[in-house]
Amino acid sequence: MAEVQPKPIEVMDVDIPPTRVTPAEAAFAIINGKLGWFSQVRATSTQDWKYCARIEPYAYLLPMYVPKHKSWKSDRTDFPALIHLCPTYDKIISKSKELRASGELKEGGFYVPIGFKTEHLLRTKMFEFGKGVFAAPLLLPYQVKSPGKASLYLVVANASSKEATCDLGVESRAGFMKGHAVKVPKEELKMSVLPGKTLTKSIPIDIVENLSPREYILKVICKVSTKELVAKAAAAYVASAAAVVAMTMLTGGGAAMIPYNTGKGFFVKFQVAKETT
Repeated sequence: MAEVQPKPIEVMDVDIPPTRVTPAEAAFAIINGKLGWFSQVRATSTQDWKYCARIEPYAYLLPMYVPKHKSWKSDRTDFPALIHLCPTYDKIISKSKELRASGELKEGGFYVPIGFKTEHLLRTKMFEFGKGVFAAPLLLPYQVKSPGKASLYLVVANASSKEATCDLGVESRAGFMKGHAVKVPKEELKMSVLPGKTLTKSIPIDIVENLSPREYILKVICKVSTKELVAKAAAAYVASAAAVVAMTMLTGGGAAMIPYNTGKGFFVKFQVAKETT
């Protein structure tokens, strides 16, 4: 007997017109950053659109953002975050349900699932740039050889109705060292993130030779600015309690660039492994 194929569905987002895809293609589009918080889905062209953040299983594949708890200081700009790099959406759904049931993020924070070739669960912090734009730098792998190679990632979650432009620079001197620990490309990492999207981009890092086995610290500088967009889907979005997603909404028009931060510094770590014979 021939296998029954799932019926195609339609999806759309702030930058994607109505498009027919399979449910699996929609799931992978979410974890790969192509469909975001403002994406919508319907089974047929005669049905009403519904936000992916309100229906299963898509709600569990989107980043979970719980706003600041009332006990937090008003000027606090960092959020606890669990970055989940994973090649399969089934594992992401399972982890997302687990976090919701545990209440781990009930006082504020992020769960950010990202499609990746291998699985990693990274506890870090997402930093807020202005209102509704969050970013976190990551360096993988944590344990490297000298000489060796690694990648510096920038994860950006744009919960606003504005396009965000992000630049990431690297200070190649490592903490507690007189020399340079890494070599980085001359060009900074640059990325543009549309409203509701969560994107990840990386640049290669070359670990220099003759580093002693221990932990090293690199400083990275992240700059974020936003461009006003007319995004009806973003402006119309209402946070869904069922999806446990809460958003800070900003509305407005025009084309002005608003610099949210002129250069926030972060620190990322890596460890040079001992040579084994």
